[in-house]
Amino acid sequence: MVSSFLDGMNESGSVVGTALSTAANFSFSALYGILFFEEQVPISWFFGATLIALGMYLLSSVTLTTDDDDKTKTD
Repeated sequence: MVSSFLDGMNESGSVVGTALSTAANFSFSALYGILFFEEQVPISWFFGATLIALGMYLLSSVTLTTDDDDKTKTD
């Protein structure tokens, strides 16, 4: 988990890396609760989990640009 957090921070910045790490931890904690502790979850939880997965996909597909990329050097 730490390596994916650091990769996310290197590629997309600290805000995106932190959001992805938090969403992944939430999702895996819930999944482990269902699998190992036989927790009962309502159907609305699965809808929310789907939205979280969609948000994780959208955040991970973001590309950053810097001000140096936008400027052209004129001599």
